[in-house]
Amino acid sequence: MIKKNYVRVAHPNSLKNLRVITSPEMARELQKNSVEARKRNNEAIKALSEEFQCSADAVKKVLANVDIKAIDVIKMSMMHALSQDNFEDAARYAKEIAEYEAPKLARLEQTNISKVEDLTDEELQKILKSEGL
Repeated sequence: MIKKNYVRVAHPNSLKNLRVITSPEMARELQKNSVEARKRNNEAIKALSEEFQCSADAVKKVLANVDIKAIDVIKMSMMHALSQDNFEDAARYAKEIAEYEAPKLARLEQTNISKVEDLTDEELQKILKSEGL
């Protein structure tokens, strides 16, 4: 078994925050304070959760009435990233926008006719004229 030597670094104020419980009354008081703090935290979490749910419902209602496209969301995200001086994300969004606006040729649907039998007479005549034959 390999033993690793860990260096233990203690924060200079860590021991100052500890309280020595000197009596059962003090223990009950600290326990009571702890329970009250947990109740306050749970109530705050519940209120925040309800607020987020209301916000999510409001956003859904707004988006249901707005004709917003994916490219618009990407552009808004890029503008938000720029306003936050987050140039890495802004560049990533700009790259996505560029591909959205001018897709690569490999991604465009192309139909190539490889057999002469598949061409109509008009198409064949057009090709012959363009080739100078």
